[in-house]
Amino acid sequence: MFLFLSALFRSGFGEGYSRFPNLPNLVVKEMGCIPLFQRRGIDAYFDPGYRYNMSIKKLVSIWKSWGIRAVHAAAWNYYDSPSYDYKLLISEAHKQGILVYAWLEWPYIGKGFLGCPPEWRGKNALLKMHSLTFYP
Repeated sequence: MFLFLSALFRSGFGEGYSRFPNLPNLVVKEMGCIPLFQRRGIDAYFDPGYRYNMSIKKLVSIWKSWGIRAVHAAAWNYYDSPSYDYKLLISEAHKQGILVYAWLEWPYIGKGFLGCPPEWRGKNALLKMHSLTFYP
């Protein structure tokens, strides 16, 4: 088996594979190369908005096989429906010995915030209310 790349690796950035971030995983999976060393106990960040098409049990089993020990799950919700089943995520992860933490990034807010009193919103340097921007 051999691997041929016609594009140059990008130099000056870390290990040089920033142009091909999935290359190490593909070499392991497709070519059957086993790394000489493995690190168990990885922390991962997880946004459920990108995983609605995968069952939680399957996702957690993949994390377990990758050696993930803790998941920081996005604790914001931009979507009206379907809401993500965090209870099942936590339950399944704990069964596999994976810790789950709430991943919070401020000042992101959900659409429900619009119904809250205006004084809860921040003001800019001119003491004007911030305009609210939502990221789909």
